[in-house]
Amino acid sequence: MSGADPQPFRASSRVLFRQNAGAASAAPLLSASQASQAGLSVQLSGIAWWTTDIGGYSGGNPADPTFRELIVRWFQYGATCPLFRQHGARNTEPWGYGNESYAAIVKVINWRKSMEPYVLQQMATVNATGMPINRPLWVCCVCVFVSLMCSTVCVRHA
Repeated sequence: MSGADPQPFRASSRVLFRQNAGAASAAPLLSASQASQAGLSVQLSGIAWWTTDIGGYSGGNPADPTFRELIVRWFQYGATCPLFRQHGARNTEPWGYGNESYAAIVKVINWRKSMEPYVLQQMATVNATGMPINRPLWVCCVCVFVSLMCSTVCVRHA
């Protein structure tokens, strides 16, 4: 997308977050696809602990149903990132987004908590190998291919 968006938070499941360029100018929205691609690229570039600020640092109206949908989607995406956090310049408590959004957010938080042993195991792998937690599918395909061709087992598939 190019140019400024006069409506920084639109009702769309494709819209995941916006980058804040200051109050004077609305920054472009990124789709969920673009956001995940950006995160994968950053992590493959060596910043394995990349994450997003769930909800953005500023902007958004917690009383707006559109923003409430956005915040739930953002929690869903954030739960798959290496670091799972929400903070910002507004009240960020999950119960501030209405009962429906709160229930959905609690579900996501509980899912992330249930994944804690797996996440910790993956973080240990990141520490040992540099292989990021989030990675495109082709990374594992290349790893398997190389291990088959070289008759060796890669760290990821040992």
